[in-house]
Amino acid sequence: MLRAVPNKGIGYGALHQAGNLTGELPAISFNYLGQLGGDTGQGLHQDWSLTDDDCGAMIASDNPNPLLLDINGAVQAGSLQFSVNSRLSPAQTQVFITAFEQALTTVITAGQKQARLGGVKTPSDYGIKGVSIEQLNQLTHRLDHVNNENSSLHVEKKTILDV
Repeated sequence: MLRAVPNKGIGYGALHQAGNLTGELPAISFNYLGQLGGDTGQGLHQDWSLTDDDCGAMIASDNPNPLLLDINGAVQAGSLQFSVNSRLSPAQTQVFITAFEQALTTVITAGQKQARLGGVKTPSDYGIKGVSIEQLNQLTHRLDHVNNENSSLHVEKKTILDV
């Protein structure tokens, strides 16, 4: 229901500046950057492009990354790619990466299956406020039931008229 959050919510900075955050920052960062590069969809020429060339260290060695796991992902050239920087042991990092890949595969497979079935609509797809997904599902189920009954009646009427 993320689409139902006004303006996609507020960020960490706004809450931090207002003094509404207490406690420590999480030790894990996850950042999905969306689709990078590629076709603009408008046939426009791009003046620049992304490259995966090595650019060297982005953080000075005397300023280590405080995160236990730093996960960054994006779709680039039609491929979903993730980088994982870890302060875990190599064995623990590999266990995490394997579990993460399996979870992503499960989510992608479920999404592809749902897309083949026609997708799922949420209240925000219809601009409905104050309706839960459960209420929308109940309404959709009732409408499908009514449509099926009407379809059966139509077939019955047609059969009677054809006789």
